Amino acid sequence: MKTNRQDPTVPTPKIPDESSSLASLLRRYATLGNDADFARVGTWARRELRGYDDAALDDLPAYRLVETPPKGLEVDAKGSGWMTRGERVDEYRLPEACRAWVPERVPLRHGVDEIESLIAARTRFDNFIAVSPPRAEEIALSLTEKVRPPHGDFTVTAVYWSVPYAALSGLLERIREQLSQLVAEAGAVLPDGQRV
Repeated sequence: MKTNRQDPTVPTPKIPDESSSLASLLRRYATLGNDADFARVGTWARRELRGYDDAALDDLPAYRLVETPPKGLEVDAKGSGWMTRGERVDEYRLPEACRAWVPERVPLRHGVDEIESLIAARTRFDNFIAVSPPRAEEIALSLTEKVRPPHGDFTVTAVYWSVPYAALSGLLERIREQLSQLVAEAGAVLPDGQRV
């Protein structure tokens, strides 16, 4: 980051580029929150770094909602001597009380650091990341109670969507675009000193 011509100790905000990690860029802009022009950018950057675990679904930015994967909701389950992974559960197999808890679109609530770490740790065999719906534990318990045979051993151990890693990369790109837009609106300075 360049230094400010009026005060060389103060960094001059500039438009984010593609070469830096997004988490690093967000941390940089989060510290500019004290500057009146950049208060909105700083607040938004801190939120993207932290993630949206505590946010209501309606409070998530639209770019953090992705289309439900074609396979839909999946479960892992186990019983005496067996285990299954990635079993598809359509809406009609869900207990009626649970249907309202499963949104039509998949919320990606992870913080940017976590998303970048997930992508960096991905192996060539990893195609998807499991993203749990809201109230996943309650859905698993309800499914266990609904499906468990009398005197049988059956437990749903996980409820999730298999979201392709490409959706995570796409989300990072949308966050980067949003950052560029917010910085431009705040009157950022380009590296050559020109106003946006």
